[in-house]
Amino acid sequence: MSPSIQLLKNRYLKNIKENPELYIGIELEFPIVHTKGKPTDIEVTKDLMRFLVNALSLEVEKEDQDGNPIQLVEPKSQDRILFEVSYTTLEFAFGRAQKIQEVQGRFQAYMKVIQEKLGEKDHAIQGWGIHPNWDQNDNRPVAYPRYQMLMDYLHMGSRQDRADLHDFPQYGAFICGSQVQLDVSTANYLRVINAFTQIEAAKAYLFANSEFSGAEWDTKISRDIFWEASMHGIYSENVGVNARLFKDEDDFFDYLDRSAIFTAERDGETYYFSPIRARDYLATEEVSAYTLNGKETLLVPQEKDFQTHRSYQFQDLTTRGTVEFRSVCTQP
Repeated sequence: MSPSIQLLKNRYLKNIKENPELYIGIELEFPIVHTKGKPTDIEVTKDLMRFLVNALSLEVEKEDQDGNPIQLVEPKSQDRILFEVSYTTLEFAFGRAQKIQEVQGRFQAYMKVIQEKLGEKDHAIQGWGIHPNWDQNDNRPVAYPRYQMLMDYLHMGSRQDRADLHDFPQYGAFICGSQVQLDVSTANYLRVINAFTQIEAAKAYLFANSEFSGAEWDTKISRDIFWEASMHGIYSENVGVNARLFKDEDDFFDYLDRSAIFTAERDGETYYFSPIRARDYLATEEVSAYTLNGKETLLVPQEKDFQTHRSYQFQDLTTRGTVEFRSVCTQP
């Protein structure tokens, strides 16, 4: 077994149980929209987060570099409300539940408070897969290293000599989706991944809700194009539908070994670089990498960098013993 596959197995298999309790995890992303067609006022959205701390008895879990709360948590349920990449997208990341109706009730309670507060300033959460005012908004990332790194990484596409990449590297700030996670076991995780791979076309027809006005893309599921024709899709094994059904665990990890590593941390500093397949990473002597302020440096690949590996297929095996389904657009 190659060192890279061993590292990937260590990362993704360690928390899978033989007989797990079955829970569902749900994440919903929504654009915060100015109801009169103006750009979203990010001071309004930042003020919303401060308001929710007391209004919903939440705790501040993360702040941006200016001290603004960007991720809140409800201590009992472990529900989280956070900005996703930009200050114009709000995500609800619900704590695990045994029934989807539990999540629905909590979601409706949060939404009632949020919509009333936003309505005071002519704003609202709306159900679009693409922010309707994407071309007017302040699409800068949340001032937080992870989001800044992702946006800087996507902007590397302009330096790639490839004609198949789109011209919207800021898309991470205005696309909205939903993710569902289900507990899986050592015996069934591949069967689950293969089954959901086969129904992707049906899901696309049923739930596509991301029509894009900025390009002549004849589709209502432009989120796929944004992902696949960007830096995330330099290697096809990193995004989209799995190219094949997996015969066994070795076949699956051989596929995952072809996905990309594009970020690393050294002494608390976040770096990003042109994607390198996992299988080739450790054999690379040096990597030309960039800090968040654009400074270029050389990094020597290390095994610990696999701890930040993440692929973006529609069916992702996570480090939490779940499979995450991540292909669906936000719905009204």
